[in-house]
Amino acid sequence: MTINDEVDLWESWIDKQVIGSQEVNMLYVMGEILADASNGKPLLVKKKIQSTPKELHLEVMPPQFVNKLISEEVFYSEVIDDLDTYNTVVIHNGNQEITYIDEIEILEEL
Repeated sequence: MTINDEVDLWESWIDKQVIGSQEVNMLYVMGEILADASNGKPLLVKKKIQSTPKELHLEVMPPQFVNKLISEEVFYSEVIDDLDTYNTVVIHNGNQEITYIDEIEILEEL
């Protein structure tokens, strides 16, 4: 079984948040991944090289090579300037693309 076989729910949305006295657009990405329990809790981080405009590339860190299977929720958030900053989110595990989110929901304003 590979990590690709069991990737479960992934979603992405933009919501207005108040940070201090400023209203900002916050992008959220959340999903579940099968992880190696001995590797520590996985995180989603932005890849250093973003190869395609309008695509956000995130990677699972540390990369997961499944030995002992547990389901872990991973989460990413980022303040964005414009609602159309990204139209796609691509999730990577090591050199593998594990999912592609092409629908970023925009929630109602505060």
